[in-house]
Amino acid sequence: MSHQLPAISLSPRRSRYMLIWVRSLYLLTFLVIASAPIALSVKMLFLVTLLASKWLRTRHLGLFSADQVVWAEIKSSGRARIKLNDGRDLRARVRIDSVITPWVILLRFDVKHRWRSPVMVLFMDALPKQEMHHLRIFLRHGSFNNRNL
Repeated sequence: MSHQLPAISLSPRRSRYMLIWVRSLYLLTFLVIASAPIALSVKMLFLVTLLASKWLRTRHLGLFSADQVVWAEIKSSGRARIKLNDGRDLRARVRIDSVITPWVILLRFDVKHRWRSPVMVLFMDALPKQEMHHLRIFLRHGSFNNRNL
């Protein structure tokens, strides 16, 4: 009898909570910039930077939202395979410093030949309730996790 958990497959969907969270953050940032007592040219620079930040977030920071990931599989050893919408197929390893809460999971990965570790953001409505529950248990008690020692 094996004591290892079976591999878990994920097919995340778009998250309404992620959309609300990101748009609220952009709106708050816009209001802070617009009401700041600074020169108009500096405000315009900040606003252009704010508009460009969506591109920067997805291209350079390595954040994977649920709508960018077609499929992911995580084995009990911590090895993962991630298939993205743009056709890329990444092989990675789940980091033990991933954030696991009841309402959001931030899966951090180590990918060879990348100096930044990509993060998959999964809000509670990105997966069915049962799958989210299994993923949280899997991440907390997987054999790759040193926190259970």
